[in-house]
Amino acid sequence: MNDVPWPAVSLLCSLLVGLYTWIATGQRVHHEQLETLRRDVEKRLATVEHEQAKQTEQLRHLPTAEQLNALVVTIAELRADVRSLTTQVTALSARLDRIEDFMSRQT
Repeated sequence: MNDVPWPAVSLLCSLLVGLYTWIATGQRVHHEQLETLRRDVEKRLATVEHEQAKQTEQLRHLPTAEQLNALVVTIAELRADVRSLTTQVTALSARLDRIEDFMSRQT
């Protein structure tokens, strides 16, 4: 047993303990980094899900294509009605002008 080089064994044990400590510390740091990344991804995912829910709710209130087409038809009908009313008001105005001229000549 006296032939065992104790300084070499001691050095080897020290190196093994140092290697184990380095690996364990690296894994802990790596695990902490992964945990931080996981929390960050979960926060971002929650934010995206919240935004998606808001946009989905906003889309529910938008008119459908059928409703837009009905609106276009209704607006076209209203324009036609306004044109008709404009024509009638113009004719009525002309009649009133003639009546006013006639009345002013009578006095």
